[in-house]
Amino acid sequence: MALERAEHVVVACSAISHESRQRAEHRLPDTAVLPPDEVARRAELLLLAVPDAELAGLVSGLAATSAV
Repeated sequence: MALERAEHVVVACSAISHESRQRAEHRLPDTAVLPPDEVARRAELLLLAVPDAELAGLVSGLAATSAV
């Protein structure tokens, strides 16, 4: 993955659907797959890659859990 080639450590990712879990296992085999709030708590840099329609809800949910 490009982030790892740039010497970033990918500490965790989140994947909900079966398809996204398969992509995570294939592209990030050594990375923990965790709930979004746990990923946010572990990260120094958090990348949110979700459809536009999901972004506001995700950010609100992370803020509500004090993950960010």
